[in-house]
Amino acid sequence: MALDRTLADIGELGLLERLGRLVGPPPEGTVGIGDDAAVIPWGRGPVLATTDSMVEGTHFRTDWFRPEEVGYKSLAANLSDAAAMGGRPTHALVSLVLPPTLPVRSVERLFRGMLKLARAERVSVVGGNLARGDAVAVTVALLGSFPQRGPFLRTGARPGDRIYLTGQPGQSHLGYRLLGEADREPDLWRTGERGLPLWRRSLTRGRPGAPAAVRRFLTPEPRLRLVRELSFFRPTALIDVSDGLAQDLGRLAAGGRRFVVDEERIPRARPFVRLAEALDQDPTAVALWGGEDYELLAALPPQAALKLGPKAVVAGIPITRIGEVEDGTGVALRSPSGTRPLLAAGFRHF
Repeated sequence: MALDRTLADIGELGLLERLGRLVGPPPEGTVGIGDDAAVIPWGRGPVLATTDSMVEGTHFRTDWFRPEEVGYKSLAANLSDAAAMGGRPTHALVSLVLPPTLPVRSVERLFRGMLKLARAERVSVVGGNLARGDAVAVTVALLGSFPQRGPFLRTGARPGDRIYLTGQPGQSHLGYRLLGEADREPDLWRTGERGLPLWRRSLTRGRPGAPAAVRRFLTPEPRLRLVRELSFFRPTALIDVSDGLAQDLGRLAAGGRRFVVDEERIPRARPFVRLAEALDQDPTAVALWGGEDYELLAALPPQAALKLGPKAVVAGIPITRIGEVEDGTGVALRSPSGTRPLLAAGFRHF
């Protein structure tokens, strides 16, 4: 008798397709599986609902991340999903899986990091759950609402739309690579050290672009303020870049359009290029396939793109036009040597 196929065999997309068939189509007016967040009809307007987890050993290491940074990033990942829908997050529930040997002060520090971001974005933490486990896991469930112009889905791009990207793709991956250069350090959750460890300071000293890359990996800034201003340009499709630019372009293209990206337009700031080369990384490859940047990728109508221009600053964040939407399917990369299919690789859970 043949063994059942494993998650590694079918991958994340295959699992989502199977679970989607089990769950069935969502009720009328509901956005279900397949977008950055769920949209639920409720009362006077739709409700945003999303959840995400950070697991020790998969998403963070306790010798790299301080507890405050894990708390911050756990909420930031959810806020980024809300931004990608054009939502306004309001309430959060937090579930923790904790080893019984973990110092109480580390759990308090985790919550302080999360609450610092929650207060800045006017999100109330209203409850959650505690459970015992061998490794730390933080799960945040987020609720919110939509202003008049939301929600923005992944599937609405039309031929002629222009593709825009915020920030510097690949920056977080360089931060990850930098931290990987360090020897394994003492557990930052089980020592009394509260400030920035000396080894982290020395890792970035004298290296242009390094402090920003490490910050982007450890404590990414969700683009909520930016999307509030971007909403006036009426995006036809929107997604947050959490698993790599190439892979998330593929998710937008899954709506039934062809996304063509100009390689020369992909942002590669000089400090980013210098740091990538110092780490023996190809800057273009890192920008395309690095993950966990939590930037925004948007399709805008031609008239909106004309007003915005090829490069702009929105809410203090650079935004760059990197291509256009065409009839057809898939994602293509255009360069002076020609146009070729873009491999939709990036972070995969299984």
